[in-house]
Formats: sequence, C-alpha cells, structure tokens
Amino acid sequence: MNASVLDDFINPVKSTFLIWAAFIVGGRANNRGMVIGAFMIALTEPLFNLLSAARGDTQSNFHSYVGDIDGAFEWFIIDVFGFMYSDLSITEVFGNGDIVVNLVYFKLMLIGLVILTSLMVSERGLLPEVPKRPKNPVLSSKTLPRYVWPIIVVVVIIIEILILGVL
Repeated sequence: MNASVLDDFINPVKSTFLIWAAFIVGGRANNRGMVIGAFMIALTEPLFNLLSAARGDTQSNFHSYVGDIDGAFEWFIIDVFGFMYSDLSITEVFGNGDIVVNLVYFKLMLIGLVILTSLMVSERGLLPEVPKRPKNPVLSSKTLPRYVWPIIVVVVIIIEILILGVL
C-alpha cells in the first residue's frame, strides 16, 4: 500500500477554486445556475487532457491547436511584452528552446476568463437569484390543516407497501 503524501495530493485548484468558479459563473442561491456553472467548468478538464495528450502525438486532430496556442503565446511574450523584458530574461525562463505554454496554467487562465466574461454579462451569474414573493393571505387561508399532510404521507406509504407486496 502506498502511504506517501505527494504535493499534488491536496490541490486547492482542483477543489476550492473550481467550486467557487462554478458558484460565481452559475449564480448565487440558485441550484440550476450552480449546475450550469459546474458543467461549464467541468468541460475544461477533458478538453485540456486532450490538448496535453495531443502535444506529443502528431497524428492527433488537436495537435495543430496546441501548435496554434504555443504560437500565440510566443507572439504574446516576444512581441507584446518584448519591449519590457530583455532577451536574457526570456531565455532564463524558457531556456534556449521553444516558448511553449504550460497547459495547466493556461486552463486556469481560461477559467478566469470565463469568470470575468460571465460577470461582465451578468454580475449576478448566468441564472440569478429569484426574489421571493410575499404570501397572499387570501390564498394561504384555504390550505389544508397541518395534521392532514402526515395522514396523506402515511396513506401513500401504506399503498406503496401493498403494491410492492413487502408485508
């Protein structure tokens, strides 16, 4: 049995950050919005697993996408930020080889962009909280008495037991 604890065993990015991202994107106090936000955030994981695998596989359909991402990142570092950084600082970080994107950090950046975009579209989330309406006193007086609901529940349970033939 492997009893070691590795540094990526407790990764706050895969737990806390992604849950908060789904919460922010979906909307507060709305379960459906939370599910939609979680679905949007969860779609990024298999996509970046495909991109990570496609980096070394030239036969993959996604290999050209990874090359495009790396090319855009290289342009961003050299041409956009090249006037601020010296050539020595770029070679210290990336070495003498190609400038490539670490897809783990790229995924986090895209999740951050999804959060920012959803907040710019609607600051309360994709499905915002619906305010509750006050109770109408006229309609609330016509409801069944409180003792009727437990009787209805017991009768339904007895009918289900008889239908299933448990007793």
